[in-house]
Amino acid sequence: MKHAILIPFALCAWLVLCVTSTSAQSVALFDELAPLYPDSDPAEGAPEITLHVPRGSSASVHVLLTGLAEGAPIDALAPDSPAAPAIARLRDVPVEENTGLESRTEDFDRRTNPHVIRRAPFRTYDAIEPTTTPVRARGETEALRLTWRFGPDAAPGTFEIPLAIRVTSPDAERFEQTLRVRLIVHEATVPPAGADTVGFTNWINLGNIARYHNLEPWSEPYWNMLAQYAELIHDARQNTFLIPWGAVFHVEGTEDRLLGAKQMVLDTDRLERLVSLFTDAGMHTIEMGHPLGRKGGEWSATTFVVNQTGEDIRSAEGEAQLRDAFQQLSKAVDQHGWRDRWVQHLADEPIDANADAYRRAAEITREALDVPIFEATMTRSLAQAVDIWCPQVQNWQRAQSFFDERQAAGDRVWVYTCLIPGGPWCNRLLDMEHLRQVWIGWMIAEHDLDGYLHWGLNAWRSDPFEQSVHIHTSERNPRNKLPAGDTHAIYPGETGPLSSLRLEAQRIGLEDAELIRTLRAHNPAAATTIVESVVRGFDDYSTDIAAYRDARRRLLEASDALSR
Repeated sequence: MKHAILIPFALCAWLVLCVTSTSAQSVALFDELAPLYPDSDPAEGAPEITLHVPRGSSASVHVLLTGLAEGAPIDALAPDSPAAPAIARLRDVPVEENTGLESRTEDFDRRTNPHVIRRAPFRTYDAIEPTTTPVRARGETEALRLTWRFGPDAAPGTFEIPLAIRVTSPDAERFEQTLRVRLIVHEATVPPAGADTVGFTNWINLGNIARYHNLEPWSEPYWNMLAQYAELIHDARQNTFLIPWGAVFHVEGTEDRLLGAKQMVLDTDRLERLVSLFTDAGMHTIEMGHPLGRKGGEWSATTFVVNQTGEDIRSAEGEAQLRDAFQQLSKAVDQHGWRDRWVQHLADEPIDANADAYRRAAEITREALDVPIFEATMTRSLAQAVDIWCPQVQNWQRAQSFFDERQAAGDRVWVYTCLIPGGPWCNRLLDMEHLRQVWIGWMIAEHDLDGYLHWGLNAWRSDPFEQSVHIHTSERNPRNKLPAGDTHAIYPGETGPLSSLRLEAQRIGLEDAELIRTLRAHNPAAATTIVESVVRGFDDYSTDIAAYRDARRRLLEASDALSR
């Protein structure tokens, strides 16, 4: 992370936003965690804001400008100042239906969910598009994001940055308003995401990268684009990366067993390059994807099949195929020294009905590839089969004593969300408060959980700037929908991936989690007091941004004392 140098306010150059417009203008600052819409009123914002930030992190503020003429140039200038922030444009996306009270959307069970930030349909700002000046207004309203970054060796202190907003209309009338940002850089330092930080993974869709950027899969331009994705998600504190099974295994042989059975063959060169690419971006844990799926695609199936061959895992052929594939992986893992970094999925979301089949698959895995088995689990009957449990947040909370016992036995416990849960539960959907993404990190730290998983990094099913809710195509029920934001936490920009306000909010929560974990190690009572003042459960938390900012200030001050 680049080190931003700031100078005291008496010497600080003014940041000037020069906007040409034809109507009355308004401008205001908004907290980056506050929901912001194309029809937001600047009167709801403020002329000044105070930002507390640890070293090794960043601080952002949103600027809402209204009354602009389309195409008007917006210049952000900081003459001779080393403190110029990075500038991005916020892009709005649709929320066609509200998240359901239990899961999916309200259309699923036809009940109203009162725990949403706004009634659908509406559009909300989410995508973050880095830009340079001049920014050309795309309409009467623009929302900009200003970000100051601080390296681990940044000088602590308080800095005042005056923002002079100047709007000049075609008739030469000039509107001018001075806003002010106070940046308080703390001594506390957030470590970079890596092997020892809170686990974080969003599953990448490699095919969508080629599809949405019009690239030939595995061409050099494709690899270059994939490197941009890796850099972006590591910057958001992702330290664990998925390698989809089908990306590195292909099938050889024929379905006619008289002529030879099918065999899954590992592309070792592609595997090595994928691991190197994500490792070079700063990520640590190699998360190998799922070789198995439900038989017939039926949720309640009692067994699993090998995805690429269709063989039942309980058959001799299916067992042989799986064992051989894992033996190939084991050889590659040992050759490259990856064993202490490797975790293995088998079949997504096992339930009671297929637990026996899952246990058999786990036995085969342990015999051929001795690495931890990591699964999004929907059953508690897989002790000794799963090493890294990953229940949904509401299931963890309802069975906390069980998962505490598994941790005491030496297992690890992550949590995840997807199209479930809805209602008041913490998730990262578009009609939820950004604080809910922050609180995921706080809960993980307070309860010694190991990480967070989500299936949809970039699983777009259409243009995500124009459609957010999708029918769950694996089901026949047209009311079974993926809620707004479930499929993705990032967006496909013209030249590369774009982050989102939801992903950035989760980054903030995970940075806070590192500070909470360190404070708990030295003063657990103080850490718990701070955490429980704002969040007590994945469904029991404050939605008051001011309350969060106060709690975070106290966390930073307590962390400062540990740094001295």
